[in-house]
Amino acid sequence: MAIARYKYREDTESKHAEAVLQTVRTVPHPFCPARNVSTKSMRFKEYAICRNISWQNVTELTSGEFSSFVERPKHREFQVCDQLELVIQARNGLNQTKSYGGDYFRARIFTKNQTFAASSTTYGEVIDHDSGTYSALFSLKWDGFVNIEVMLVHSSEAVHVLQQVQSEGFVEAGYFGGFRESENSSKVEGTLCNSALPTKYGPLCNFTDDNSGSPWFCVKPQSFSCEHWFGHRSRVSSVVHSEVLARLPSCHPTALDSQADVAGFYWGKYWHSGSCKIHQFSAKEAISCLQNKSVRLLGDSTIRQLFKYYAKTLKLKTRISRDVPSWYIGPMEVLENEFDIDISFRFHGYPIGRERHWEITSYIDYVVNVLDSIRDDENVTVIVLAVGAHFTMELPSLFEVRIQSIVDAIHRLRERSPQTIVLFKSLNTREHKDVVHYLMNSDWAMRDLNSRLTRIISEENHVGFLDAWDMTNAQFASHHIHPPPPHIENISNQMLSYVCPKP
Repeated sequence: MAIARYKYREDTESKHAEAVLQTVRTVPHPFCPARNVSTKSMRFKEYAICRNISWQNVTELTSGEFSSFVERPKHREFQVCDQLELVIQARNGLNQTKSYGGDYFRARIFTKNQTFAASSTTYGEVIDHDSGTYSALFSLKWDGFVNIEVMLVHSSEAVHVLQQVQSEGFVEAGYFGGFRESENSSKVEGTLCNSALPTKYGPLCNFTDDNSGSPWFCVKPQSFSCEHWFGHRSRVSSVVHSEVLARLPSCHPTALDSQADVAGFYWGKYWHSGSCKIHQFSAKEAISCLQNKSVRLLGDSTIRQLFKYYAKTLKLKTRISRDVPSWYIGPMEVLENEFDIDISFRFHGYPIGRERHWEITSYIDYVVNVLDSIRDDENVTVIVLAVGAHFTMELPSLFEVRIQSIVDAIHRLRERSPQTIVLFKSLNTREHKDVVHYLMNSDWAMRDLNSRLTRIISEENHVGFLDAWDMTNAQFASHHIHPPPPHIENISNQMLSYVCPKP
């Protein structure tokens, strides 16, 4: 990690940065209308390039200690709306320059004051030139001194290993299916389950969903038949330009590739997007916005955080639709009778990483089936989808097929209920606990899946996007799959800005 401190002043933009950007379509900058920037299609560049990489010892790996960056232009002061480019040079443990790319760097600029609410931060998109050098591009959005932070998350050699793990299945995801004769039976047999299982395990029970086509298999138990399947679990393995913000369009579902490729930023604890105008909703305003509305939150625990946020903040009564286990996969809902607010959560279907308890299979369903079951007279106002965190150990092609099947179901839903608002939440950056966590839940894999998600939905004109990746990439808090409450409040503000857009 390297940190530097600079003061903005006026200067020309980097010619090198312009050369990078002129290959894609440009649109007006959302925060600095006098400037043009590339569109979101820049985000869909492949981050890492597959290659044969070999090394003899750890000194040949990219080193965070010896890698460095310089800023362009090389002056110490800029003006708000200028562009800052960092040129990152990767070096190995012998302090020798690297000749190929593939390293995973994070870059951000921030102003950290005495309190969180008085601080500001944004991240820079890192462009890999496949030569051992990288560019991180920032548009400067507030005045004052800023810190520059560049962090090496994974070396290119580690990324190479992660690609092999991802594509060749070196790490086998561990899920168990539970089988028992009856609900009151104390004898339970657990067998290995996954979206694909090799024949070496013997006979399989095929639980592939008929409607969505989502594959799921469990090894056939010795003591029970496939019909005795009941449970599932995993196993261990300055002042911002307020007048410019006011000119941002209201939040409406639109194609991502028509939006400017500009990172949002935190001003204090609130997140400002470059895509649309995000309003900060008080609890009273949120209740007013959600009055007489029905919200379906479908996905993983990162969207369940939003469900719990509404239950607590809006003081809604939680109703769990089954007895045991409790809240992990749902379905569950919160109700507010006075204002007729109905918010529900349900997990997205297999795979589900949950090792401590059996999840009752009869309560697990795929997003496609849930969407297809919504009738046009149900008055479902908004659907928020969060799919990805549990797919880091799956083949990327399986994830892409799953997302595409969901997009197809959205098309069918909109034919029945064109007024329904559908939003995708992107993935979060995450922490790394140990070597196993690096292999099975890598932040690099999360970024790869996030890139695939945004690529698939980029041309969908009727799907909104909650960019949690940008938010967690730039946050002051430590990276974690479950970010702290300020992040959830900002996700809520984004969602409500689609439901109740401000002029």
